[in-house]
Amino acid sequence: MGCIASKPPIDFSADVNFEHFKLLRSVGRGAFGKVCIVLKRDTKKLYAMKYMNKEKCLQKRAIRNVFNERKILESLQHQFIVNLWFAFQDEEDLFFVVDLMLGGDLRYHAQRSGAFSEDRIRLYTAELMMALVYIHDRNIIHRDIKPDNILMDENGHVHLADFNVAASIRKGSLLYARAGTKPYMAPEILNKSGYNQSADWWSLGVCMYELLRGKHPFRGGTTEEMLEMIQSAPIKYPTTWSEPCISFLSGLLERDVTKRMTITSENVQEVLKHPFLASLDYDKLINKELVPSFVPDKDKVNCDAMYELEEMMLEDNPLHKKKQRLQKTTMSKQEQAKRETIGAELQRIAEKFTVYDRSKVKSTPDVALDTNIDDDEITSASPRPQRASGLAVFSNEHDSSHMSEDENALRGDSDSRRVRSQSTDPDPLELPTRLVTPVVDDGSSTSSPIQA
Repeated sequence: MGCIASKPPIDFSADVNFEHFKLLRSVGRGAFGKVCIVLKRDTKKLYAMKYMNKEKCLQKRAIRNVFNERKILESLQHQFIVNLWFAFQDEEDLFFVVDLMLGGDLRYHAQRSGAFSEDRIRLYTAELMMALVYIHDRNIIHRDIKPDNILMDENGHVHLADFNVAASIRKGSLLYARAGTKPYMAPEILNKSGYNQSADWWSLGVCMYELLRGKHPFRGGTTEEMLEMIQSAPIKYPTTWSEPCISFLSGLLERDVTKRMTITSENVQEVLKHPFLASLDYDKLINKELVPSFVPDKDKVNCDAMYELEEMMLEDNPLHKKKQRLQKTTMSKQEQAKRETIGAELQRIAEKFTVYDRSKVKSTPDVALDTNIDDDEITSASPRPQRASGLAVFSNEHDSSHMSEDENALRGDSDSRRVRSQSTDPDPLELPTRLVTPVVDDGSSTSSPIQA
């Protein structure tokens, strides 16, 4: 009888790579990639792994976004942000390994429970305030704050995620390009009058309102009507809301940028004395010692289970078959033609996307790195993004893959969440059932989904 060759041991002293992680299951899909839960084999620590196919990124002109997001995340580390820990690549994909948030995003929970209480929103608002103050102090604008990009950890604390369209900005300067998701854009972004970090506070106000009321504050029959409402329609506050809540919200949802509530490291403790937030202790807040009023179910993966088998059955290049695929020595004529067309682009990406391991970095920079990617370094076959004020920006056409014109813009539900089971590699570590067993929504919830 022939003997079965054993697998060679994994070299954990080498640069971090795909083999260092065990795939558990897919949990999400974003504008430029997919997300799965992984276990780092040597430390037995769980993370979320976002992977983006290089060829698809080139087709969607998203390479610039990927490099932009990575540079920004490398410069950040905060208790209320989804932090980057590793970045690497292989022949097919670019990988980000980040904090795992098992609680799901606020869109998911709002669609199942309806409007949130003021007590619940109060803590979320304060925690997101601390995250925004942190990134703004480092001259970064997020530009895409919405319930989908606010993730909850398993204890119920919220974290700001997805810096795909974030930008660095020089002090005292303005940006002019539209970027983000239209229902959450500040008026000054929509009318291209120039904006800075204050635009993020407007977006936070829109999120608060939407989650408190169960519907978006600006609802038009068409995209044009909605955009017009954002810039001029009166904002109606329910009489059932408390005066402190309305006062705080109206400070954020102020169209006049000079009058809008803008929170900085210099005034954040004073803002926390506002009647809406006054019950929160500052020290307990920053140390994550305040107890959330809602804690997600620890026996479930809190994401949509509708497309459980999508990647395994429909994905052209499923991640769990990567090893076999990369070991292929022959290519079809179609694959060869595609490689010849974009081969130079792929080579440049391979050279520029170096390995990142936060554990080997001495310190996190206090100031955000320059996030421009030089056109001579990384380009795509598609038309290049527009530029303004010397900063990399993105045109409306470029943003269309991140925000839709008529359907998703009005619906506000831009990213569908996917779940699948994926684990074939035996491992003695016992993992929570929710990480390796598919979750099935039995449809028992009777609450109305949030309306956007």
